[in-house]
Amino acid sequence: MIFDTDAHVEESQETFAGFKGCDEILEAAPRVFEGKRRWFWLIEGKLVPRLSGKGVNTFGAPHIRRQAGYVDPERRARVESQEMSDPGARLADMDAEGIDVSVVFPTLFLVYPLADDPRLVAAMCRAYNEWVAEKCRATSGRIRWVAAVPLPDVRASVDEIHHAKTLGACGVLVLGTVGDMLLGDRRLDPLYAAAELNRIPICVHVGWSYPAIS
Repeated sequence: MIFDTDAHVEESQETFAGFKGCDEILEAAPRVFEGKRRWFWLIEGKLVPRLSGKGVNTFGAPHIRRQAGYVDPERRARVESQEMSDPGARLADMDAEGIDVSVVFPTLFLVYPLADDPRLVAAMCRAYNEWVAEKCRATSGRIRWVAAVPLPDVRASVDEIHHAKTLGACGVLVLGTVGDMLLGDRRLDPLYAAAELNRIPICVHVGWSYPAIS
């Protein structure tokens, strides 16, 4: 069998359709902002990705809406496959590439920090995890997913690990650092204990995680 253990899903408006929270959090929730040449996420009043200045990055932008079947020239795949708005489209792409099982990571969550309010980050992670879990359930186990957690809020991240496990997550995403906190920091011990308790691996993925040198 052929396993792809580092595939990605491109987040869309559908990803955050189930976003929940107080009025203040709902007001700051991710929204698509239509630029002239590309689209952005508007999160907490700031545009993501950031194309210039400190913390510059170019990934995680939402797709401009196109007709069904449109192949994005940069991503070389149909939009509905990349966004998993149609899990069958992703399965068809996997079949074409000879991939039996794929493990998907989020893309937007490779940027740190996405927001200043920890409640907003926790709500974003919850919305993403519940959305991707539903999409993967429609693939009979061929597409599996890695959960996003709201670090550096360790307590909320522990809660999200427990919840993600009940949803069927096969791993937990962390970046190379948590801001300026190294992954060996003892403050993260409860996170690792929760992962061990749930028998779910921690997956360290490259990302823009240390603002001091971003």
